[in-house]
Amino acid sequence: MSDADTPKPSAGTAPTPPDDYDSLWKEVSGRFFPQLVELFAPDLYATIERSADYEFLEQMTKSFRQRIEEFEQESIMKYRTSLERLERQEGRQEGLREVILAQFEEKFGPPDAPIRGLVEKASQEQILLWAKRILTASSQDEIFAT
Repeated sequence: MSDADTPKPSAGTAPTPPDDYDSLWKEVSGRFFPQLVELFAPDLYATIERSADYEFLEQMTKSFRQRIEEFEQESIMKYRTSLERLERQEGRQEGLREVILAQFEEKFGPPDAPIRGLVEKASQEQILLWAKRILTASSQDEIFAT
């Protein structure tokens, strides 16, 4: 297929990206593999015998791949753990907001917009305090007093 036969993108459309996303990385890592290992894993680099090039590269490749996999797993787990913790905390706060608003409605009728806004902006500790106060409060002011 010549260049003339290659379909060109029409005006207003983006060209299709290539399916080969990692050839540049493969080329660079193949060309500079020992330097990359020395840069990213100096302790590993110091322990590897470098007298025989082929054996050295095989050993380096195995060790480097193993370190990369370990690093990826550690990084992924830290990210997931932090994200899950944040999502759980946000879920708890949303649940507390729903409970205090339901308690308020049961005792005093539907909360107006300012009360809803106050609850939406409140911390978890503040909502817990209000949830305790609502049990004995005879007015809205008693719940939200500072």
